[in-house]
Amino acid sequence: MKIVYVVPGFGNTFYCQNCMQNQSVFQAITAQGHTAVLAPMYIPVSWNPPLTIDNPIFYGALNVYLKEYAPIFKHLPRWVQTLLNSKKLLHWISKKSGTTDPKGLEKMTISVMQGEAGSQTEELNSLIQWLTNEVKPDVVHLSNALLIGLGVKIKKELGIPVFCTLQDENQWLDKMEEPYATLGWQLIQSGAEWMDGFVSVSQYYADYIQQRLNLPADKFSVIPSSVDIHQYQARKPSFEPMTIGYLSRISDDLGIDTLFSAFQELKKNPLFKHLKLKISGGICSEDKQVYKRLKAKIAKQAYARDVLWVPDLYQQDINAFFDSLTVLSVPSHEPEASGMFILEAMAAGIPVVQPAIGGYVEIIQNTGGGITYLPNSWQKLAKTLAALLNNRDTLKALSQKARTAVGKTYTPENMVAKLIQLYQSSVGEVSLPTQKPH
Repeated sequence: MKIVYVVPGFGNTFYCQNCMQNQSVFQAITAQGHTAVLAPMYIPVSWNPPLTIDNPIFYGALNVYLKEYAPIFKHLPRWVQTLLNSKKLLHWISKKSGTTDPKGLEKMTISVMQGEAGSQTEELNSLIQWLTNEVKPDVVHLSNALLIGLGVKIKKELGIPVFCTLQDENQWLDKMEEPYATLGWQLIQSGAEWMDGFVSVSQYYADYIQQRLNLPADKFSVIPSSVDIHQYQARKPSFEPMTIGYLSRISDDLGIDTLFSAFQELKKNPLFKHLKLKISGGICSEDKQVYKRLKAKIAKQAYARDVLWVPDLYQQDINAFFDSLTVLSVPSHEPEASGMFILEAMAAGIPVVQPAIGGYVEIIQNTGGGITYLPNSWQKLAKTLAALLNNRDTLKALSQKARTAVGKTYTPENMVAKLIQLYQSSVGEVSLPTQKPH
């Protein structure tokens, strides 16, 4: 069986859970002997460790953007378009990219989601021709529902199973201005009938999308993210000194401000005089001011030396980041579909403390490797952390449960087995919708 994974490129400028999920799936499939082909979108895929592929980059970022926002570029000579799609140029662009803010990109987002009705007909046809004439896949898997327009066209032209992963699309769509936000959700709803199934990274997110779009439950499969536990050194929580870790994009949205407030409260207690805070995860363009503001704020505090800023350490050596940690917390303000940082921490034997929202709850309940709390406030977080840090036996027990459970449940082997079973159940039993989506 040959599976094509359509995956947006990523500039690797910050800790991106969805990008890690994409990498985890692709590498796990290939590591277990299955034939997987990567179809990168927009910019080159930048994974760690690096992946070397000769496949073309589809929907080159410069061409797509210029054609959408500057109509004159729709009629560029082929040689100019080829130049704009050169891998060297797109690779350079990728180093400058990295955003989680759709403002200003709404029109392009919708155009891509519209597929053959959008402005990228030439790019879409190139993808179809490559799939049809060169790759000839048995299954195509889209990495997120913002690519659903591609899936509809692929289904029409190739007549093979098409699946789509669901992972935090709402965090992009709901930030868009109207009428684009509503249109985006409508396109997913109408395109759903062309998909053989949606693969959600958590039951929480499957239920959320199903209810929001009123889709049939049998359209959804839940296949959680995975981590290779062998990549993480087993360790016990550090007690001398105790250290709280933060591993995610350094952003107010992900609760870095909440964690700082909780840490500041803990430092008032003589019992936590030597407590430290260790931060990694990188930043994207819209977070630079947050990073500068927080660094300036901490620099004025008496405990400034107890805050360790290492934004890119997770890229250099993930085990070096987890060294010296006692517990990890990323108190996101909004629910997320899953939590790759939770799995990574648990794989390293580090317990987590998370708000009881979104996919966090499932992972912690399934592993017993952490504690959840509500309400999602810095005051409650401070109290929860204080209670845990004062109980070394509980920390040790959570640490052992965390690594053991992740090593049994959230494994690449389990994930691949479920995916292959899903693919095989659809191959040879494909039927097209009787009506085209409206």
